[in-house]
Amino acid sequence: MRTLIFLLFLLSFAKADMCHDENMKIFLKTMKSQNLPLQIDNVTYLTDVECKNNTIIYHYQLDFNRIDKRITANEQMKDLMKKGVRANNRNIYCNSNLIAWHRENNIAMQWIYMLDNKEFMSVKMTVNDCEKEEAKFYQSK
Repeated sequence: MRTLIFLLFLLSFAKADMCHDENMKIFLKTMKSQNLPLQIDNVTYLTDVECKNNTIIYHYQLDFNRIDKRITANEQMKDLMKKGVRANNRNIYCNSNLIAWHRENNIAMQWIYMLDNKEFMSVKMTVNDCEKEEAKFYQSK
């Protein structure tokens, strides 16, 4: 009986990391074939995409001008920006049909934003973040 439980335990970890799944490999290959860095908006460039420990990690480089850098040096402004990015990324992760496969397979997503070769901010979403938001929604009614 202990052997069976141990084998089931090992199998749960073997399946847990979807980074080795064939669909994930195709997704990553497609993303990396996009001639990176890829300009996302006026200041954001996607530089890399990888999958580690059941998490898709998007790496971005920010190209702020001097005024933007002065504004973001203020911790309150940085926190406000991070809250906005987090809310936007949560909405995408939790509600986008394009990301449904990721949610259904319990694959987290992380967005890392670099500024001047230093991490400016990092946001990570998991299925639990969507469930927390859903619980808040029902509690507020």
